[in-house]
Amino acid sequence: MRNLARELGFILAVIGFAIVASPAFAQQSGMTQWVCWYNNDMTVRCVLQAPAADSDAAERAVKIAQPTPEARPLPAHVREIIRAEEALLDAEVSIPMFNHPEEGGEMMEQLASFSVCFGKPDCQMTFWRPIDVVALAD
Repeated sequence: MRNLARELGFILAVIGFAIVASPAFAQQSGMTQWVCWYNNDMTVRCVLQAPAADSDAAERAVKIAQPTPEARPLPAHVREIIRAEEALLDAEVSIPMFNHPEEGGEMMEQLASFSVCFGKPDCQMTFWRPIDVVALAD
């Protein structure tokens, strides 16, 4: 009975993740939706699941995207991530970490969130932890 409860919990967790990560769910809520995970190679990988409803507004919402006279323009790839346009759907974005994360990974999750959402209120990042999901099945 205990194994059945664990397996049911695992199945419900996977179904919940699939619903939240689905493009249809993000489009209904009007949110830009990213899914990120630690790749065990000192990078965090992210995939755009639902694009920004208005890419121009998304870019205006990010302070670092607004040029100042003395600043150099942002690299084109950074602007692509900020704008989160449909052309970026399902493309994998790699975020270098330069070191393996400490236990827990809260800082890694914050890095991923800031790297793809830049603090925009209409952007959501789901951090997938495959190790946690596998542990639920045990």
